[in-house]
Amino acid sequence: MYESFWSIINSFGTLVIAIVSAYLTYYVHKTEKRRYKKSVRLEWYKSIILDKKILSIFEFFENVTNVTLVLKTADNNDEVLREIDDCISAELIKVKHHFVELIYPVDIVLHSRLREEFDKMCDGITKVIFNSNINLADESNFDDYILNIISLHRRNIFGLLINFKG
Repeated sequence: MYESFWSIINSFGTLVIAIVSAYLTYYVHKTEKRRYKKSVRLEWYKSIILDKKILSIFEFFENVTNVTLVLKTADNNDEVLREIDDCISAELIKVKHHFVELIYPVDIVLHSRLREEFDKMCDGITKVIFNSNINLADESNFDDYILNIISLHRRNIFGLLINFKG
């Protein structure tokens, strides 16, 4: 009787070990598969988007900065301000087309946050250039209002890109 009892306990123990081993094997395989997919997505993000298209972001910031330098002149009538705003809007459309929209298949949240940062920057510049109470011909005002907006959003955008983990 004792032999059959220990035989049953031994069989039950073997069964429990087999079930736990099967579950751990399944879990490890599932985890590795998830890691592999994430790794492939990050590699695709890096090689296809960042390596090839990062220059469009640098060009965007450089072009917006150059366009806004006109604001340092004393004679900024409404027509000049509208032209500057139109140029900034055109640069925004270009960077969204050449870079931001490529992020959507990689990560929807990153895509939304990038769009939001670019939009906030351009909206902020537009509000400042059409604010008649701010004299942008004054170097310190230009630096405080225009260049600080550009710098803040450049840091935020590159922070989003660098900190993206998939």
